[in-house]
Parts: sequence; structure tokens; C-alpha cells
Amino acid sequence: MGKGTNCRIPGCKMTFVDELQAVMHTANTWHCVICGFSDGKELTKENMNEACSFCVTGISRLDYYKVDFIRKCYLKFKAGKLERFVTRENNKWVAYG
Repeated sequence: MGKGTNCRIPGCKMTFVDELQAVMHTANTWHCVICGFSDGKELTKENMNEACSFCVTGISRLDYYKVDFIRKCYLKFKAGKLERFVTRENNKWVAYG
């Protein structure tokens, strides 16, 4: 029997029997926006930018980016505080903060 196929999202430890299951998991399952961990729950518009409980407890000392694909912008956090908001306006990237 084969080894299986791993999820392509870095940090997710889930393994699947075939490639199709792994691709469906990657597209439809929630993953932590910081570390990539997945507990298998369904991906929704409400939870797509959430961090797992492990990262939330250490979020005050982390530097990370939070991406909003719907509004086409991202937020840069340094030591848990919003440092910069970057968005695209008139075909140019504009940074605030």
C-alpha cells in the first residue's frame, strides 16, 4: 500500500489516500492563517482569516501578514499590533500606517 498524499499547505499534517482527497481538503477545509494547522472543519467566509488556538496564545509576540482575498488587501502585524494596511487603488499598491 502507498504512503498517501500530504496536504499541500505548509504546516498541515494531514495525509490522504489519493491526490483528489488532498486537493479537496486543501480547497474546502479551514487552515490556520499563521501556522497552517487544520482541525478538519469546513472553510467558510467567517473563519477563513482565523488563527488556531495555539497561535492565538502566542500572537502578541509574532510578526505575520493577514490577507483578505475578497477586498484584495493585506494587513501586516508586528508583535501582534497592526503596523501597515496595504491595498490596491487605481492599479497601484498603496500602504497606510
